[in-house]
Amino acid sequence: MRRPGLEPDVSFAAAPSPVGLGWRKWGGREVIAEERDWRAARQRSWSRRGWTRPGWPGWLEEDDPRPGALDPGQIAGLYRALRKGREDVKDEPGAADFYYGEMEMRRHARPLSDRNPGGQSGATSRGRVERGILTAYWLVSAYSLRAARAVAALALVTALLAAAFHLVGFAVPPRPVSYWTSLLYAFRATLSLTDNEVKLTAWGQLLQGVLRLTGPVLLGLALLALRSRVKR
Repeated sequence: MRRPGLEPDVSFAAAPSPVGLGWRKWGGREVIAEERDWRAARQRSWSRRGWTRPGWPGWLEEDDPRPGALDPGQIAGLYRALRKGREDVKDEPGAADFYYGEMEMRRHARPLSDRNPGGQSGATSRGRVERGILTAYWLVSAYSLRAARAVAALALVTALLAAAFHLVGFAVPPRPVSYWTSLLYAFRATLSLTDNEVKLTAWGQLLQGVLRLTGPVLLGLALLALRSRVKR
């Protein structure tokens, strides 16, 4: 049976802007009504700000949940179907918004054993591990969809490890001895470029290994994010 497609000219509402900022949250991604309902029904007021629909107040009491709000796991399934519809019509940038929504709902979904008290503890552990991985994936690159976030994460990691290099990483430091030369060395280390005149301590070798691992990964995530926005 052929899966029904999604017309390329179908549009959805954009995510709301953060309070006090003029730009759209998450780059103005398209969101479906079910996610807006779920976010508007959340208990923490700061997390649902702006996620209201016409006819509903901007707040909800803890014991007065929005009726009909779906579970994040169910919303993830809706986003998955919509993403496949966009992919069928070769709209990769449009599919990226639905992929973001799918991953967001997976990140917020509770493990099955949490929803069913009789569930096994192993399933709970796996669910929490998956949620932790998805949270880290969201923090460093927004699921490989925000190049600026991946570049910022790389810059932050490089700056922090440069300080560690400057303090404990060098047996024979680069010249002149300063944080800026340590920062330059850390940046070169992300590209696996070495300096034979520099000698590292055991801590420095560990820091170098971390940079050689995280640097290419974060650069790759940034390139994937750019590709997802320009591919047609």
